[in-house]
Amino acid sequence: MDELAAIRIAPLSDRAGQEMHNLLRDRLNPSGQPSAPKYQLEVRLTESIRELAFESDETATRADLSIIANYRLVRIDNEKVISTGRSRSISSYNILERQFASTISEADARSRTLRDLADDIRIRLGAYFSSNRES
Repeated sequence: MDELAAIRIAPLSDRAGQEMHNLLRDRLNPSGQPSAPKYQLEVRLTESIRELAFESDETATRADLSIIANYRLVRIDNEKVISTGRSRSISSYNILERQFASTISEADARSRTLRDLADDIRIRLGAYFSSNRES
């Protein structure tokens, strides 16, 4: 059995967490959660926004959205933490005059950032399993 496909992803809170859960599930096991998982992946997301560009009236026109994902992989049979890591991604977006357009721009940046994090976590877990065959 592919070790990545044996990972159950613990539930994450809020909308960004749900999106991250689905992205990780698709990358680790596209068939869905495993019926007999050997591992559980626990992820905690921390998000921050930093305004970058400003108009003469100090109104922000551009921002960076940064998300840090701290994760740990736990063996289910003995509850031993076998791998931990931290991944960070940043996406920029425009802050527009219309609130709806700005909200969509920020949501798109969040989705891009979460995709980057899910890809990075999948690569890190794959590297872990390829170098630790006896997990």
